[in-house]
Formats: sequence, C-alpha cells, structure tokens
Amino acid sequence: MRIHNNFTELFEYNSKKKFGITIGNFDGVHRGHQQLIKTLVGKCKEKGLESVVMTFYPHPREILENNSDFLMFNENARRDLIAELGVDHLVVIAFNRDFSTMSADQFLSQFLFLKDQISLIHVGHDFFFGADRQGDFSYLKSYIQNHKKNVELTSEEEFKPKGALISSTEIRRLVKSGEMQTANELLGRPYFLDGVVIRGDGRGKTLGFPTANFILDRRYILPKNGVYVTKTYFNKMLYHSVTNVGVKPTFKVENAVCVETNIFDFDKNIYGETLRVEFHQKIRDEKKFLSSNELISQIKNDVEYSRQFFN
Repeated sequence: MRIHNNFTELFEYNSKKKFGITIGNFDGVHRGHQQLIKTLVGKCKEKGLESVVMTFYPHPREILENNSDFLMFNENARRDLIAELGVDHLVVIAFNRDFSTMSADQFLSQFLFLKDQISLIHVGHDFFFGADRQGDFSYLKSYIQNHKKNVELTSEEEFKPKGALISSTEIRRLVKSGEMQTANELLGRPYFLDGVVIRGDGRGKTLGFPTANFILDRRYILPKNGVYVTKTYFNKMLYHSVTNVGVKPTFKVENAVCVETNIFDFDKNIYGETLRVEFHQKIRDEKKFLSSNELISQIKNDVEYSRQFFN
C-alpha cells in the first residue's frame, strides 16, 4: 500500500490511472469499516481501478473537541490494519481547524475532483463531509450530476451482523467497561495496546512474577481496571500472558493507571522495547489484598486461568 499526504501526490503517482475511493476516520478499523473497504477493493478489481482510502490525522475529535482517552489504535497500527484489507493507496489528510471550516463544495473541488481521475466513490451509510457536516450522499450525488462528472457513486448498507450495532463509540464503551470478548467480536480482532517497556518498581519480580511495565499515550483508551487474559507479541513472537490494568492498590503510592504484563516462559531484558498486548477476557476486578502472600496466591490463580484459557 502506498501512502500519500495529499491528492496531488496520488494523482502524480500516475496521471493516467483511475481510482476508486472511500472516505472516513476508520478509528479501530472495526468490522463495519472492514466491510466497507473490502467492498471498495472488490469493486475496484472488477473495474480495473486502484483502490484508495482517504482518512485524516490527527483524528478530528482531537482538534475540535480537545479529547483524550478515546483513540483505539495508534496511527501506524491503523495504517497496517487498512493495508491488510488489500488497499492500493492511503491518502492521509492533515486535519486542522482550517480544514474543518472547508465547505462541502471546497472539499470536493480541492480534493476528490482536483483531477478527473476518480471513477468510483463508495461511502458508508452514515457518510458526511464538509463544515457542519453539510455534505452527505445526496449532496455528493447532486454535485456529480451538476458538474457532469463521470463517476459511479455507491453506498454501503449498514453492517449489523446478528442485529448487533457496530460502531467505534460502542466499541469504546465496551473496552472501557472491560467487556473484551464483545468488543473483540465487533472489532473482528482482539483489542490491543502497543507500549514501550519501562523500569517499574521491581515488585513483580520480588513476588515471583516479573512484569513488563508500559509507557502509554494518554490519547488511547484502556480496558477497565482489572486483570486480563492476554497475548503478548515481541519481535513477531507470540507469548501467552496475564495483564493488570490499574493502580496496584495493595502497594498503592499514586493514582496513575499503569499496565503491567506477566509474560509466560519469557526471561529477556526488554527495557526500551515495544510490545503489543492483546486483551482477550477480563479475569477479575482489581482489588486490594491484605498481605503479599494473599496477593501471590491470587496471581498464581490468575496465571493458571490465563494458561488454560487458550487450551
């Protein structure tokens, strides 16, 4: 997949190429997003077009609402997930306040129809664009007709397998509630966190369960405080693990939430390295124990539960 920062780059890649495109934020690249993008890719292959996904960075909510704690995956992960769907080109538009004030007509003339190389536009059922969301499917259809553009416009039906609502908002709610199995079903993959390993207080090792402690970007959502069955990826190798999200109440010294993972059958110095931790099921809530021995006994139970989970 080729990545472009604007449509000029895309069109200059090959001025004779024709493209099919879809547009969206695609935070999480959940099953609904996957269905939309796969449909686009399939249509493009049938018509001899190259497929394009147009998206934005940073996420508009970061700029317009100054939100934190709402993104699901970082930008590199999002790009990788889109690439896995067979997309030929990703156009990532820098989102800022000036861009947010652009009218629907300006958006179309300065981006999609900068050149006459877009032959197919396939959008989601809830597609909006332009300042104050003034543009929608009907608006786009009228624009194409009024400007006599030779463009096929189609829309994806709402994707509701088994009647389930699939939306980024619902998935965020499920993750924050610790309902990982339902969240993962809607995502079409396990929810994961990427983090850089830092030195912790060493207490896990003292207790006999050394952990990898994470630096995490505050923009990304965390599962509800508790202990989880997880898988950990390091250098493309998969390890089973158990992960605690929370404030370590038994030895509480501050309120900062941390993520620490006990990786099974693993004994390497990985400070400064990046890990990916997938969350599969919540085992229990975080709780304060009366003694270190009580905590050790519970951790042993957590580890055993997690080991058995995938058997």
